[in-house]
Amino acid sequence: MLAPCVDYVIVLTGIAGGAKERLLAAAPLLLLLQIVLLPLLLFAGSGAVSLIKVGPFVEAFLFLIVIPLIATGLIQWLARNHRAAVVVEEVRQALMVPLMMVTLAVVIGLQISAVGSRIGQLLLVVPLYVAFLIVMPLVGWAAGGSRSSMSPPSRL
Repeated sequence: MLAPCVDYVIVLTGIAGGAKERLLAAAPLLLLLQIVLLPLLLFAGSGAVSLIKVGPFVEAFLFLIVIPLIATGLIQWLARNHRAAVVVEEVRQALMVPLMMVTLAVVIGLQISAVGSRIGQLLLVVPLYVAFLIVMPLVGWAAGGSRSSMSPPSRL
């Protein structure tokens, strides 16, 4: 479930106080694994695969992964000796959540008409999402609880 959402997982992990630095370090690998592991044929069908052009994927990889990764590395390297780079890094950190909110708003805005026109079909999967909301916190609690004597979160 998290494969297509590596960026959101990093932001939400940071909000929750988790080890977002470890996820950031693993992000390039996670994004490459996402491409390999995401079952595109199940979602799009075999005919859709022939329509996919490699150019936009390469462009997206460069502009959304490689260039930001290099820029972040450069900023972190410069922050060791330059106060201005530290300020840039702090501003970047402060803008992470607001920019994610804007991104989500744009995505929702672009898809709202398609969702509205298929509301009947979408209602059929509501039980699946309700089951996910019930089961996954318990799975997370069990996975985290195996290392300590934690009790389940009261917010379930």
